[in-house]
Amino acid sequence: MKRGVILLFCIFLIVSISFVSAGFFSDLWNKITGKSVSNAETGDTTTNSDVQPLCSDSDGGYNIFIRGTCTDSVSEVITSRNLDVCTNGSLREFYCGGNQSKCLNAFGSCPIGYTCVNGACTNQSNKTTSTAASTTNSNTKPLCSDSDGGYNVFIRGTCTDSVGGVITSRNLDTCTNGSLREFYCSSNISRCINAFGSCPSGYICENGACISSDTTPPIIDVFNVSFGYIGNSSRIYLYAQAHDYESEMAFVFHGFAGPSGGFGGARPCQEGHYCSIDSIFPSPEPGLWNVTVSFTNNINLTITQTQPIYVPGRSFFGRIRDLFKRIF
Repeated sequence: MKRGVILLFCIFLIVSISFVSAGFFSDLWNKITGKSVSNAETGDTTTNSDVQPLCSDSDGGYNIFIRGTCTDSVSEVITSRNLDVCTNGSLREFYCGGNQSKCLNAFGSCPIGYTCVNGACTNQSNKTTSTAASTTNSNTKPLCSDSDGGYNVFIRGTCTDSVGGVITSRNLDTCTNGSLREFYCSSNISRCINAFGSCPSGYICENGACISSDTTPPIIDVFNVSFGYIGNSSRIYLYAQAHDYESEMAFVFHGFAGPSGGFGGARPCQEGHYCSIDSIFPSPEPGLWNVTVSFTNNINLTITQTQPIYVPGRSFFGRIRDLFKRIF
């Protein structure tokens, strides 16, 4: 009787451990591989690489004259819809961020001569249409072109009127008392018209365009300079990295100056908020050298850092070794 009870207990214990171990090792395997637990009914699994936030805007982006809906989604699953709206006479315009990963919004007044109606800036006083095109023949039809693509407050453009191929006026976007006068073509592309108003929140008017009001220059994270020899030639090694969370990086300059003069160069950064440089300067003469690095973002804010480095002369034994290499 005792042996039977003990045998049953042992069988129960082994079965219990099997279930616990299966769950434990299943969770451990999922953590190692990065996979989530499969759905027993659908067989679906989800990995971190599938989760990619995306953004789309039905009015094509920052367009205050058309009411649009900005949609956020993750792995093709819609997470939010944001409709352009009027609030107390001002417009809240939704649009996709620079990396097309999420919806942002700007809140501000419509240009002078426009009112916010149904989520868009509308010129209600302009109820008439131009008759110039109907009273002239096709050879003298007035035409309009805009170098920044239309109503674009973020790029300075020139709106040009012409008749029969002859330019009659050029109108450059300008800033006046902190507000922007934006020139663009009328709806029938027959003439330049303009709107005058404030830049969106977080932007200021400068040189005929709305630019970010961010005044913080980039930050240099790492700045490392060292000296060494490769074969018979001395080298200065340079590594530096900068970042700017508000604006994207534009270009980096590097150079050095010392006993025998100096040189340097500039190159563009990859698009994004980070930029790094990794360079080797050839054969500097012994003495004190000043190595300089400058990073600039896309709104022309620059940070510069200079670091001195002493380059020693070749040691006595090093010169003897070099001499033997040249002889033999």
